[in-house]
Amino acid sequence: MLVRNVKQVSAEELLKMAEAARGKIHTIFLHWTAGTYGQVYDDYHLCIGKDGNIEAPLAMFDLAAVKAHTWLRNTGAVGIAIEAARGAKINKDWLISFGKQCPPTLEQVDGLALAVALICKGAGIPIDKDTVMTHAEIADVDGYGVYDSDPDMRWDLLRLPFAPTVSGGDYIRKLAAGKFAAMSN
Repeated sequence: MLVRNVKQVSAEELLKMAEAARGKIHTIFLHWTAGTYGQVYDDYHLCIGKDGNIEAPLAMFDLAAVKAHTWLRNTGAVGIAIEAARGAKINKDWLISFGKQCPPTLEQVDGLALAVALICKGAGIPIDKDTVMTHAEIADVDGYGVYDSDPDMRWDLLRLPFAPTVSGGDYIRKLAAGKFAAMSN
């Protein structure tokens, strides 16, 4: 559901939230809202605005709370979505059109990577393909991704408009790992 009361979450606040959830969360799933910039939904723990700001429903304070972001995989999982991708389409040859309305921005992906790094640092979660996955990646595992015939296919962050030849998940994990390493220095 679309949320009207939204707050910006600072890096310090997010790190504290992750520390409080240590031992209760083990996975992070990355999404897009399929909406427009500025739309925050309560299906996710966090949303990332067009400019990269980390946003949350005003009542959000617990990263271990169960949200409805990933089919059958919400317990112990944090859902983060970029506010983007309204009208995005993928054809049978997996050619992607992000349209002109709300494509993912570099700033959003940078903010997403920062959120991942902070949560992983605070909660003690490694940044790898088993613990940080796009909705496209986990949908492929669970049989409703681009390689399946499910009419409710999910392909969130399969690719990014500014890195079309690289897996969106690999791109984001690499960026998050760099931010994590910089925090540790």
